Amino acid sequence: MSRGRRTFARMERHSDRRHDVGILGEAAAARFLERAGCVVLARNVRVEADEIDLIVRHGDRTVAVEVKASSNGDDPLLAVDEAKFERFRRAAANHSRPIHRLDIVTVALDRIGVTYRWLRGVD
Repeated sequence: MSRGRRTFARMERHSDRRHDVGILGEAAAARFLERAGCVVLARNVRVEADEIDLIVRHGDRTVAVEVKASSNGDDPLLAVDEAKFERFRRAAANHSRPIHRLDIVTVALDRIGVTYRWLRGVD
């Protein structure tokens, strides 16, 4: 019985860590995009059952941004599978403002620092 509790506690810590990395990644991505000239219009926008991590203005375009972060050395882009991308695309299509472009920003966190990758126009 205690073994199950330890396993649950371990899973809970893993989930909390992943959530924390996601929050840090979204904040870092927002700062990165602002430094690149974007204006952050909204964060964590719910559209029905889906979510858009960031909505930014880039020049004269409104852009929906999916943010993926990793701190374990894996490529964060690998977390954007077909189902995840479809939920992102659907959220952007159903958003109340017209979305002109879909982008993905990956944030790789490690002991050395942060590495960003900005994939524009992935739609």
